[in-house]
Amino acid sequence: MAAAVHWSPIDLANEFDLDVGTVKKRISGVTPIKSTHNNRRHVYLMRDVCRPLLGISVGAVVSDLPDLDPQQEAARLNLARREKVELETSVARGELMAFEEVEEVWTEHITNCKVKLLGLPSRLAHQVAAADDVGEIKDLIETCVREALEDLAEDELKQQKKIGKGDKKSVDATA
Repeated sequence: MAAAVHWSPIDLANEFDLDVGTVKKRISGVTPIKSTHNNRRHVYLMRDVCRPLLGISVGAVVSDLPDLDPQQEAARLNLARREKVELETSVARGELMAFEEVEEVWTEHITNCKVKLLGLPSRLAHQVAAADDVGEIKDLIETCVREALEDLAEDELKQQKKIGKGDKKSVDATA
């Protein structure tokens, strides 16, 4: 028999995809198997906390749970399958992209723009000092700012969509 794994409230929150506060409330009646750090950190066995975390009373048996309607469950499963296929189709058509791809592209755009904007003072200092009038200075600054903002206007995502269109990896990434 394998050694029992000890679970902290944080570990349980991650495992059950719950808020730590919610976990602590639901397992408040469960006795921890061990406490550390002046009785402030508790650890539990999964078998002790599983039912409270799922909202099943400790004395309940399977027959106490509500009856499941097979037709409703089949309908829910079909709906989930249809939604999955619709998402896959949207990705294949290039109508939908993974969040990570969008985030990566826009992070790069913003970073490039930031670098160009922060470089303006050193880049323009000599040119502004040599300029003869305010209009020339304004034109210099405006040209450099527009260059920095051009990165944001480029739509690299559309280019990636065209390249990735029908790409099996893109479709599998959302599944």
